[in-house]
Amino acid sequence: MELAATQQDISPTAIPPLKYKIQDVRYLRFQVNLLTNLLGIYVIGSLTLVSGGLLWLSHEMQQSRQQTIQEIQTQIKILEANRNP
Repeated sequence: MELAATQQDISPTAIPPLKYKIQDVRYLRFQVNLLTNLLGIYVIGSLTLVSGGLLWLSHEMQQSRQQTIQEIQTQIKILEANRNP
């Protein structure tokens, strides 16, 4: 008789429906928190990658402009040197 009572206490039917609802609410809150944290990490990672890419692109464009300016200045100096012997 005691064994049957113990198994009955463990069975899911022994838990009142309100307790099931409370467990469901806790589990759903856990899932929402987990998904919110993962989304935050994803957003921060994405912003970091995009901003890093933009900074790199800006640096490369500035380097390219400086190189172009130096090449033009060199060409001007050569032309001036050839023009005035």
